[in-house]
Amino acid sequence: MLSVALRDILQDGLNPYLELTLKPRKAMSSVIRHLSQKWGRTSAAAGQLHLFPYSQDSKSISSGQGWSIEQTTSNAGDVFAVLGSPSVFRLRQVMSGGLKYD
Repeated sequence: MLSVALRDILQDGLNPYLELTLKPRKAMSSVIRHLSQKWGRTSAAAGQLHLFPYSQDSKSISSGQGWSIEQTTSNAGDVFAVLGSPSVFRLRQVMSGGLKYD
């Protein structure tokens, strides 16, 4: 069964799965701004977009490490290093309103 957010995104004609190529110096605030503009066109968008480690349990997201538009000093290279330089660099998108986009 599809989540409400995923169903709404698909009904709005958008692809919920994104693959971005980022240079290490790319500001995370810029990435979040880009994603917010993309999701702003869907009825599922509510609240502020945050990025979290993909492997983080979705139940602990509110208390875990994440990145938001206010964090202007973080860049993609910093986030990659914080995550332990994984072979696959994935982040989970979460709206502050609680809707999750994996």
